Parts: sequence; structure tokens; C-alpha cells
Amino acid sequence: MRSSDPMLPDHSPVPACPACLCEQRHPWHRKNGYDVVECERCGFRYVSELPSDEFLRAHYRSSYCQSDGTFQPKGGLLRRLKYRAFAVWFKRAILRHRESAADAVRILELGCGQGDLLKAFSGDASVRVTGMDYAAGPIGHLRERGFDAHLGGLDEAPVGPESLDGIVMLHVLEHVRDPGAVIAHAARLLKRGGLLYVVCPCSGHIKARIAGDRWKYLGPPDHLWYFTPRSMRTMAARMGFDVLRSSNLYHRAHVTLVAKKL
Repeated sequence: MRSSDPMLPDHSPVPACPACLCEQRHPWHRKNGYDVVECERCGFRYVSELPSDEFLRAHYRSSYCQSDGTFQPKGGLLRRLKYRAFAVWFKRAILRHRESAADAVRILELGCGQGDLLKAFSGDASVRVTGMDYAAGPIGHLRERGFDAHLGGLDEAPVGPESLDGIVMLHVLEHVRDPGAVIAHAARLLKRGGLLYVVCPCSGHIKARIAGDRWKYLGPPDHLWYFTPRSMRTMAARMGFDVLRSSNLYHRAHVTLVAKKL
């Protein structure tokens, strides 16, 4: 059960595991008045009750702004180099898998934030990138600078079915109300052979096991879903993807998914 704190928004129960649809689960942790449970089949961890969609939208539309409502982007050479290296790798990966190499590469980033990835691709005329985010501050910042950025979720993106070569979600799925629906919608927007790249906190990482309920990523209602490589693979495969990689093979407590639209 959730907390009785009257400041909490309306909630609704989660009847089954969003990854594998199993209804059997057991307690994992309790945090901030929320019960976080673990699926007995695939190991996916998730809150047993969800805050309303209206609450989540309002929460993330203001999350990037300062107290006076302004937006201040982060900078730094290392940050720019990291995103540029990823941009080069992701474009090459897309070109290896897509069926036609004639058209410009079309990429969408859900949760684009301050637009690091959009900026990393800005000098490449062969790539068109669209950014989506619920936070108004960074979207306004990007649009003022000429980037193709829009307020909203994947279902509000100004792109048609089977029009994208790649979709990127960096630390997004743990925040949304229905991660399975987001991945399914990504499948509809991607061309055959298009790539989905996802990074989320990994609840199966050694750091999470050691920290227990003090793990820094355990924090509903900001984080609602807690993936492992197995549960991420299960969800993506169920939504029509060929999973090329689902792992956490480095020191940070993140799970990385690379999957191809079938």
C-alpha cells in the first residue's frame, strides 16, 4: 500500500509485471511510502501502485528549471565529447542494420533534456534528429536555438509510422507511467531494421544489492520501474524487437539495451 499522505496524487494498482505479464510477485523494498515489488518470473522490480499521468507530466515539465523558472544547461568539454562519440557510434550502427542507405538518417530522442545528442549531430547534414521532452525549460532553450525539439511524449512526436531509423532513451523508461507502451510505440515509429537504444538504472547491479533501500536510484515517484538485463530483454522482445544486447558490463549501475525492429 502507498502512504496516506494527502499530498500524494491519485494512484492506481499495477496488476501484473509490465515486462512478462506475470501476476506473482513478492516485496523488494519500501521507499517514500511506495511498495516496490519483484516479479517472480523475470525479476523485474516495480511500484505496486502508480501516480496519475497528470502528476507525472506536471512533475517533469518543471524539473529542469531553477526556482525562478529559468533553465540553465550544463556544459563541459568531457560531456560534449561523450555525446559526440555516442553519436558517431549510433549512426554507424544504424547504417549497418538499415535496409536502405539512400535517405538521410532519422533519429528521435525521447527525454532529450538540454539537447546534448541533438547538438552532437548538429554538424552532420546526413542526420535529422528530433527531440522530445516533458520539461518545458530545455525544450524552449533548444527551439530558440533552431533545434527540432517538442514538448511531450513519444505519442506526441511529429513523426509518422515506420519513419525513423533510430530512437534513443537515456534514463527515460524508469520515469514513464507505462514503459511497455512506450517501447511498443517506438516499434511502430521505427522502420524495419531500425535501432532502439535504451539506458536505465540496473537494479541487479552489485551496487544496488549492497546499498539496499539506500540505493541512489531507488526513489519513487521519480523512478517507478527497476530493470535488470533479463527484464529489459523480456519487455523489448515482447514488443517486437530482436535484442542485440541487454547488459550492464561496466562499473556504473546501468542496464543498456540495443534492439532492432523486426
